[in-house]
Amino acid sequence: MKQASQPNMLQIIEQVYDQSKHCMLEETHFKKLENELQPLAEYLGTNQQQAFFVAIYIVTYLKGDDDDLIDLARYFDCNPLRLLHYVKDLKALEDRCVLMRKEDGNMIPTRVRYLVNDVLVDAVLKDMPVPTLSRPGFKDVYELLEKVYKIGRQRKQEIIMTFILEHNMTRLMRENMHFSLIHMVDALQLKPIDNFHLLLVIWKTLIGDEREFLPETLETAFDRSSSQARYFQALLSGENKLIKHKLLEIVSADFLDFSKIKLGKEALQMLKRCDMRVSQRKQHGENTILPQQIMRKSLYFNREETAQLGQVEKLLYETNLKKVRRRLSSTKMSGGITVLFHGAAGTGKTEMVMQLARRTGRTLIKVDISQSKSMWYGESEKLIKGIFSSYSSVADSCDLAPILFFNEADAIISSRVEHSKTTFDKTENAVQNILLEEIEQFDGILIATTNLVQNLDTAFDRRFLFKVLFNKPEPAVKASIWKYKLPHLSKEKCLLLAKQHDFSGGQIDNIARKCEMHMVLNGRKATMAEVHGFCDKEELMLKHNTSIGFRRVN
Repeated sequence: MKQASQPNMLQIIEQVYDQSKHCMLEETHFKKLENELQPLAEYLGTNQQQAFFVAIYIVTYLKGDDDDLIDLARYFDCNPLRLLHYVKDLKALEDRCVLMRKEDGNMIPTRVRYLVNDVLVDAVLKDMPVPTLSRPGFKDVYELLEKVYKIGRQRKQEIIMTFILEHNMTRLMRENMHFSLIHMVDALQLKPIDNFHLLLVIWKTLIGDEREFLPETLETAFDRSSSQARYFQALLSGENKLIKHKLLEIVSADFLDFSKIKLGKEALQMLKRCDMRVSQRKQHGENTILPQQIMRKSLYFNREETAQLGQVEKLLYETNLKKVRRRLSSTKMSGGITVLFHGAAGTGKTEMVMQLARRTGRTLIKVDISQSKSMWYGESEKLIKGIFSSYSSVADSCDLAPILFFNEADAIISSRVEHSKTTFDKTENAVQNILLEEIEQFDGILIATTNLVQNLDTAFDRRFLFKVLFNKPEPAVKASIWKYKLPHLSKEKCLLLAKQHDFSGGQIDNIARKCEMHMVLNGRKATMAEVHGFCDKEELMLKHNTSIGFRRVN
């Protein structure tokens, strides 16, 4: 743009505005103002008609008005349609960032509102040359993503329609290619509506609301139910590029209305390349536990269990695991690590898995199998596949391979029913077959726990590389547990408790909790006699509980 010349541009703008009232916007009016419009056009680097509208909008800006084209028509005293002859000029000014369309979503051409670039106004007021103009940018990509969310809110509140949303997305993408995330998304060559959904779910994920309800997402984007239905079907069938290219993933529930949509493997990798971190717990739900969230606990086992667990722990340290996997790969063997902890209840199986995750710095994905079994026929199979799919998503966003933890897996790895006739048995067998197939192909880290190893199906027995039996602790080990739980007792008293009461670590923990409650309620530590009393009551309860775990009745 050219440098300003005399007379003063502000004076010219004032003259153009004052002389244009009731001008009816006739061609003769532009000729009448030619002496004013020519130097203004040279200053702005525009044609005279464009310079005219810039002058008008600068004055309305300084007056604090927010005029649309109909308001201008009233000032000019002309038919509003007359202004539509100059839409190309207004669009050219918009493209050069001299004018900016106000995003109020109004679709009527004569109701469009423009704001003049305040950088230009500042130059005019200071009688300075016009600097290079640009649309006010975003400080970072997070502001841009928030803008995408706000565009969605405008559509949901019916302030704008779908085609305006798409138009805004196209412009946002075009003007913000300097952000690496936007550049990567643009390279995917998605439709504007797909760009909207992808960036919206990315924003939701980054702020911790990682699973967007699918029906709500579609309602946000579409103003017509038929368009929403077609798009929904394309997502569910996997035909949509977002699903096909693993950018988004649908998490199905028992009812379609509660389906959720979350970031897929490729989108998570994209964020990782942009150095945009996602909290795995927020990303993948409450069952995902980060190692730093696990409280440190001391565990005591018999010598044989200690040796076996030491080998498992040693294997799970990343340096060793990489070496082992390279070795297995060179011999064409599977690199998956599968471990089964089995034994009586209360012997520390679950807590040991937690501590292994904490010590080796691995994220833990805890799955309670009993909660994953659905009452709806056919859904259990989907849920099992979904568990392994979710594991892969977490693994892609973790620096270290996470641990998939099947807690209390009795209900799913027990012996299959031969010659099954009932729908229930057929479904159970189908679920187990799918689980066997998934474990066979699994290349991550899986640890399962069970109290009833005697019911273990032989097919599952072969799938577990390590099988560690958790026996009840020997007297010396029990004494160490007593001392750890009740440090105020002497070693001799702890050994006496260990010999007199055949408790597991979990049962000793129950006694210790009662002692802590006693301290709070009575203001003093429990005496040895009171501790023995707690033990007697625990043994009395055990006599009435003759079975532990689940029994299957055929």
